[in-house]
Amino acid sequence: MLSKEAILRIEEEYKQKVDSTLAKDIRSYARHTNWAGDLGFECDTYQTLCRLHPELKPLPPLGLIKVFRTGTQWETPNVQLIQNSGIKIVEQARPFQWKEKQVSGRIDAKIGVSINGDNLIIPLEHKACSDNSFRAIYDHKVNDIPLTKSKYHWLRKYPGQLTSYEIMDGSEYGMWFYFNKLSGDYFFWLLPLDFEYGESLIQRAERCNENVEKNHIPKSEYQELCAKCDFAKTYCFPDQDYGPGFELLNDGEIEAKLVRRHELKSFAKEYEEIDKELKGIFKGRSVVVGDFIIESKEVERKEYTVKASTYWKTSIEKLGGSNDL
Repeated sequence: MLSKEAILRIEEEYKQKVDSTLAKDIRSYARHTNWAGDLGFECDTYQTLCRLHPELKPLPPLGLIKVFRTGTQWETPNVQLIQNSGIKIVEQARPFQWKEKQVSGRIDAKIGVSINGDNLIIPLEHKACSDNSFRAIYDHKVNDIPLTKSKYHWLRKYPGQLTSYEIMDGSEYGMWFYFNKLSGDYFFWLLPLDFEYGESLIQRAERCNENVEKNHIPKSEYQELCAKCDFAKTYCFPDQDYGPGFELLNDGEIEAKLVRRHELKSFAKEYEEIDKELKGIFKGRSVVVGDFIIESKEVERKEYTVKASTYWKTSIEKLGGSNDL
């Protein structure tokens, strides 16, 4: 019988073989046009670097390739599910291009929808999301808050992509289909064309085209987006000088802890949300559920006064981009 160590070696060998296959997709792509999926990123320096120096954009880690793969794998069966439900689907996975403005993309499909008595065919964009992103997007939808107002930069890019498709297609509407990869839940979101926002995307593309023609890269100016940008370390701020007051700290042990903290962040948020929900359900109740015992008691809080004072508020973000599909 094989030892535990021998079994682990075989398992790791097979995993490495599969990882190697996926790693073949990790490469840099030349950009001859503005990608619709990136026009929502509010930085001219970023847009121009994508065109002139894509090699400076760090290659995605293997973990992100796995995320992209799972999202892509759900697209075909979900579009088929929509079609099997009696909803008209046409032109699946078709390249989109607006030569005049040098904008290109790939439309997932077009969907039939009846609006004010007119049967229209409009762009459909499929988005497979993590559980946290799915809930964040749904909160925007039910509260009627545009994704352009999201605190997450990758979610702010979604309207730029679909709005670009609406403009290129000459459509006054577009449709999102958001899919939760964890639960299998989904929802549709009909997006009317925002002409003012669409014009800002066109102007951004035009500025980028002009910069590319002149081989000019706009000056980097630090803003909130920089902490999430792929070019922060490789071009804009190679010495990690992010403005007055920042210092360069080279400590491998601290960096390792920061990396681990970043990995656990989404799980901590989910824990807090579920914990809050469950405590609300079991408030004032004593319950046994499976292997769990829940006891809720009212506790008297003593009165006290807090004197005015100052305190430090510290935020920690990961540099170099953060994609969640």
